Amino acid sequence: MSTYESSYCSQSDIQFVLPEMAKYSQRTILSPNWVTSLSSNLYYNYSTGPMTVLFKDGKDLGVEQGSTPSSTDHWRYVEADGRLEYFLASSSASALNGAIFEGGIDADTHLTSVIARSSDFVRSMSGGIAIYPRKGVGVASATGADWPEIIVMSTAHIAASFITAPYDPELSENLSGKVSNAEGTGWLDLLRRGEVTINQQESLQKNHGIVRRVSLDNSTTSDIVDVMGKPSVSWDLIKISIDSGAGGTLTRGSNSSITYSTKGSNADGLQVESLYTSETVTGGWNPVGKNMFCRWSPGVLTASDTWEMEISGELDSTATPIKMAQVNRI
Repeated sequence: MSTYESSYCSQSDIQFVLPEMAKYSQRTILSPNWVTSLSSNLYYNYSTGPMTVLFKDGKDLGVEQGSTPSSTDHWRYVEADGRLEYFLASSSASALNGAIFEGGIDADTHLTSVIARSSDFVRSMSGGIAIYPRKGVGVASATGADWPEIIVMSTAHIAASFITAPYDPELSENLSGKVSNAEGTGWLDLLRRGEVTINQQESLQKNHGIVRRVSLDNSTTSDIVDVMGKPSVSWDLIKISIDSGAGGTLTRGSNSSITYSTKGSNADGLQVESLYTSETVTGGWNPVGKNMFCRWSPGVLTASDTWEMEISGELDSTATPIKMAQVNRI
């Protein structure tokens, strides 16, 4: 069996949500019901249930054997017969019943399964909103994750809820409630209603223009602090850079010698078409192209300081839901 579906969070994301994750291991103490078998040094326990790991007095007994154990500390679980087989030379059933055996599921295997299940839950709970990766240069989230952070954290909370459910139902419910709840205040509830958005949606943020720092010199103290305009294109990623050798200090009451240039996208690629060249940074509204403007704050600007402005002239209907109000005649 294969799948093309992706998992949205990592084990470290779950630990961020549930620092005490290790204490919710899938290991349980086995009943002291060891009996001798017809083979010397081989013992059976019929009160265990399926397992992929086995511990004796805290010692990991290693991987399960593919056939009947024949060396000390070797073991296997025979699902067809519902029995655990364990080999230990020079021992007895009573000695084994005096030891502490723990069995369960391998932690990595278990967490991989939980993450996969949680990711499927998040896909189903997202209300038909497509979830695309944030993968690529300058595209990943601030944490470096390949998926929108609200999706990562929602998946991690659902996973933590699954992990704690057998041991602490109240904690489990609190964790899942962060994602979706009866009051409709969970993260995915808000996402479905369009009150929060994820990066791929053509949201009001992109319609207003989202500015990101690409490369700023350590000595730079100015920044793009405001954006204005209505995009004249469906989407673009405008490059804004201080011209080579044209840096300086933008100061109130002084003429500026700082210049900038911008580039936009066309049929040949991203940021390849010159939009504005050697324009003066005024501290007021400066055009960057595609009907958009930006404003720098006073301070030092260094040659080759670079920003990107992502814009979209489209609006995703899920990001701008229809609002309803009741009107009564007085």
